[in-house]
Amino acid sequence: LAPSEAVLGRLFVTLDWLSVRSREDGGFEVPVHSVGHCTLHSHPVFFVATTEDDTFVVVIPFQGRPAPCAEDLVFSKCTELIRNTSPLDVAPYKTLAFVEPFVCRSRPQTSELE
Repeated sequence: LAPSEAVLGRLFVTLDWLSVRSREDGGFEVPVHSVGHCTLHSHPVFFVATTEDDTFVVVIPFQGRPAPCAEDLVFSKCTELIRNTSPLDVAPYKTLAFVEPFVCRSRPQTSELE
């Protein structure tokens, strides 16, 4: 199944981070469960644990790289990156820091991929 053949649905899920540490700058830090490497992307892929045993938040940094703009392209690219990510034996990062203000860059939408 290629990334362009995936189906995107809309599902609202409320999760809690497994643990959170407040930062003095108003942001927060969360522990990294595992880190992966994808040959198609220059940054590591982070898997952050939630309070649900088998549910993780996947963080794919695009800093310094052009991020796809259209939501269907973002979904397709992220799916491709996750499928091509291999876990690292030793995680070079233990936490991720989110600075204040933490905002979504686009509003959630439903996409349809062909």
